[in-house]
Amino acid sequence: MSKNYLPQNFSFLFHILRDNIILGVQAGMVRSSVDCKAGLDAFKESYPMVAQRNTPEGVLEEWYTKLYLKSQYLAKMERGVNERWKKQHAGQSVAEAIREALVKGLGEPLLKLIHFLEFEHSRHCLPNDFSSGLAGLPVDYVYTNGSRGNRTTKILPGTSRKLNGTETYRMILSYFTTTDITPEEIYEEGVDQLSIFMPQVW
Repeated sequence: MSKNYLPQNFSFLFHILRDNIILGVQAGMVRSSVDCKAGLDAFKESYPMVAQRNTPEGVLEEWYTKLYLKSQYLAKMERGVNERWKKQHAGQSVAEAIREALVKGLGEPLLKLIHFLEFEHSRHCLPNDFSSGLAGLPVDYVYTNGSRGNRTTKILPGTSRKLNGTETYRMILSYFTTTDITPEEIYEEGVDQLSIFMPQVW
């Protein structure tokens, strides 16, 4: 049994996610501050104990890790494995090693990504009065704390392909509808529905 039995890929995965988000900012694929906040809140809801406790150890209270912390999980371990593990790892038991792996291999990367989204990436989210639906992406400039900065590349990172949110929306629309409706028809339907419901709100 290796001490790397819990995949280190989690840390690698979160690094990839963070780097992709940074590349997205440079390319102009950024949503508004309201959208960024909604995305962050949704992400936190997937890992509530890490987010609420604001500590990597919160991962030990998540529902998906509790199985590994139950005594039954190690109940069928071969006789002598725990003792051999202790000898090889300065007295640390298998159960303690699992807890450490969960905290360092999952809890720490998760919390780092949450902090990145909340305190670093959020600085580049667009002002709320700036329309940034998919069809409006990529945007022309990188924003930092609401101020316009350098021009974005508008290029898919690692390629020479120009990004086009309108065409992307048109391409993926069929995955979210059961008809052949076009983006223009959806827009017109939205306008019609607003004319019906807005007078009822006021």
